[in-house]
Amino acid sequence: MRKSLTQILTDLPDHQFKRIHRSTIVNVDHIVEIVRKGPRTYFVKMKGDQMLRISDSYRKALYQGLNI
Repeated sequence: MRKSLTQILTDLPDHQFKRIHRSTIVNVDHIVEIVRKGPRTYFVKMKGDQMLRISDSYRKALYQGLNI
C-alpha cells in the first residue's frame, strides 16, 4: 500500500482512530490510559502494555477526540 497516514486516516472512522504522532495512528478502543512522563512528554498505554508517545502537535486533538 502506498498511501500517506493522512490518506489512510481519511478512510478510517474518525471517532475510532486518532493520530498521536506523525508516524502513529491508534484505535481509541485499545487505549488503556494516558500517562504523563514529564512536563511535555505524554504516552498512551495500549492494551497489551505497549506505550506509544504522543507528540505535542497531536495531543490537543487527541484530548478533544476523547472528550478529556
